[in-house]
Amino acid sequence: MRHYDKEEKELIDSIENNKDWKLADNQEGLKKLMMNAASKQKKSNKITINIDVRDLEKVKIIAAKEGLPYQTYIRSMIHKLVSSN
Repeated sequence: MRHYDKEEKELIDSIENNKDWKLADNQEGLKKLMMNAASKQKKSNKITINIDVRDLEKVKIIAAKEGLPYQTYIRSMIHKLVSSN
């Protein structure tokens, strides 16, 4: 199960309880803008790596505790590593 920080919990509560939310005036235009932005985002590449069986088992355990598939967990850790430099 994912753990949310205070800001995320407040946002979820706000959305679920319909606080301060209203529909955009130009929903179709907004939808087109968002779809265009999403299509311009860089696609991901698949890679193949060899990893020690024991390391992979440990990663799977950690990912399970975080409530994530292990591939998603590995991808997020790589992103975190390269983003910190």
